[in-house]
Amino acid sequence: MTDWLTQFSTYLPRLGHRNWILIADAAYPEQVAPGVTTVVADAPVDEVLNRVLTKIQESGHVSPMVLLDRELEFISDDLCPGVLALRSSIRFEIGQLPCSDAAHDSILEMLAMEGETYSVFVIKTNTMIPYTSVFLRLECGYWDADREKYLREVMG
Repeated sequence: MTDWLTQFSTYLPRLGHRNWILIADAAYPEQVAPGVTTVVADAPVDEVLNRVLTKIQESGHVSPMVLLDRELEFISDDLCPGVLALRSSIRFEIGQLPCSDAAHDSILEMLAMEGETYSVFVIKTNTMIPYTSVFLRLECGYWDADREKYLREVMG
């Protein structure tokens, strides 16, 4: 197992509902907030995403909601060679997971706010294509929104 994957696998049991995992491109800045842990992976975003999603699925205690940079949809191979193949690979890895997109700056603002209270685990990759970071907001893996809604209704 690679060093970053060992670190992630060791850290994953500590993560839960409302924590974040970020699989970042090479230019993503190091964050200095106390709740942010950063590791470096000498691997591309899509490969790291595959391994992270596999580990999350195996854990069973959390499930990811995926958030992507909206800008990624507007970059062409003419502007940044290789972006179309990487975008397709990221979408393939995400598969049927719930996924949405938002402007990069708004995702960073949301991450900064939530990072004040909840842990963020950043895996910085060697990918040098902009806006290819993948943000995973963790939810409970054994409880869902429908059951939570029902519980709240029963509670009155």
